[in-house]
Amino acid sequence: MSPPHPGHFSALGLLSAEQKFGLSRTYYTILGPESAEEINGIFQDMEDAVLSSVPADLRVSVTRSFDGRLATQLFDTAFVPAPGGSIDEIAVVQMVSNFHDKFQAQNGTRFEDFPVEGVTYRVQAVVESDEKVQFPEIGTREPQSLLQPDRMTKLRYLYEEDVEVPVYQRSALCNGDVLNGPAIIMEELSTTHLCPGQQLIVGRYGELIITNIEDGAM
Repeated sequence: MSPPHPGHFSALGLLSAEQKFGLSRTYYTILGPESAEEINGIFQDMEDAVLSSVPADLRVSVTRSFDGRLATQLFDTAFVPAPGGSIDEIAVVQMVSNFHDKFQAQNGTRFEDFPVEGVTYRVQAVVESDEKVQFPEIGTREPQSLLQPDRMTKLRYLYEEDVEVPVYQRSALCNGDVLNGPAIIMEELSTTHLCPGQQLIVGRYGELIITNIEDGAM
């Protein structure tokens, strides 16, 4: 898929992304009743430090997570959810259960007989904001209006021989328009090449949704 204004997409992503403040700390320990107090101290210290760095006038939501692994394992399962508030024995049991759930989701199996080792602990404060980049919906094509190419151009070196293909201006596309490759879609900061055997459908926000409809070859 090609989003609207792909040449600007990294900048638009920064404007759309939530502002976050976070800390992480590595501490190797088997998750069990005896480690609850230490884990609670780690999370609480990081949470206090993160919240102290957030301007007082901002609304934030705080999330916790940890990286863990089965004891003796060499790789970690990252970003396992951790409960908020005070970490007691019940919260540690929840952390272990969350680890097994995520491990199973990623690997298709679970090993509850193995102890779980906590590796890295994270706290993140996400700034709540209602002001994000919004993409306007584009209109649909009038029934009597046909999509016409802006011009024809010749593609060289992409196929076994030169191929003449239509060139469309992206600004002329409407919601629901369908193009079959090969074709070229031009805009100010980028060019989209639609290959033979591919189909393009224009979405409601002007996104170009490209799918393979056949194994076409030129």
